[in-house]
Amino acid sequence: MGRCSMNQYTTGWLMQPSIFLRGSGLWGYVSWVHRELSNAPVASSSCTRKLKPCTGGGRRNCLTGHKCKKPRHSRVELDLVGQGHCASGQIYASHAWELAPSSVGTKGFHTDIYKDWLQAAWAKCLAKDANTKFVSVWVDAGYRCYTGTTCNANGGRHTKSWAPVQMAAVGQGHCASGQIYASHAWELAPSSVGTKGFDTGIYKDWLQAAWAKCLAKNANTKFVSVWVDAGYRCYTGTTCNANGGRHTKSWAPV
Repeated sequence: MGRCSMNQYTTGWLMQPSIFLRGSGLWGYVSWVHRELSNAPVASSSCTRKLKPCTGGGRRNCLTGHKCKKPRHSRVELDLVGQGHCASGQIYASHAWELAPSSVGTKGFHTDIYKDWLQAAWAKCLAKDANTKFVSVWVDAGYRCYTGTTCNANGGRHTKSWAPVQMAAVGQGHCASGQIYASHAWELAPSSVGTKGFDTGIYKDWLQAAWAKCLAKNANTKFVSVWVDAGYRCYTGTTCNANGGRHTKSWAPV
């Protein structure tokens, strides 16, 4: 039997009318409540102090016992800048194994686990400073963040430096041909976020996320159109003749 939330205690146990129907009266009801609460799962003191029931994938909510879901971040397509870490512009340097426990072991640059570390490191760097331009990620799950305008990688064997793919606008509106995928509005974000202008940071995040999604659908994607209402389309055509629509722009990697 799984643990119940405090809400379940209130609605499932305390509001139990059948107790009064057994002829025990109010005292019998009070005794029953005391007995049931004595047998109820009790949250640990650390849980009640922190009041943070879910703090990461694989852990359990100390109030309900339910398994927490791993936080999800929009995937960003990152290009290799160089072997080693950036020589300047650093704003943060982690210790080894900040992105994973040491029991996982070192992972090569081409492994899926390293690529997951890279995505996690980029998200963490942006959370520290939205002006982050580069990230270096080690094979031992360490990373560094940089806001400098350039990254001169130092050639170190155990790390590589990365930056988001730079996208250039190819026209106002969406591409007229070569389409392989068309999303609905709000696929990149919930509608509660609202529409965002082309020059906003949120729109640029949607652009990066859309480009990564398009490449995942087809590695030969050449163009992406992203709407101000978080919709997007992917194209593999060799050219993009944008149709002039006001609410979207089309883009290609530089």
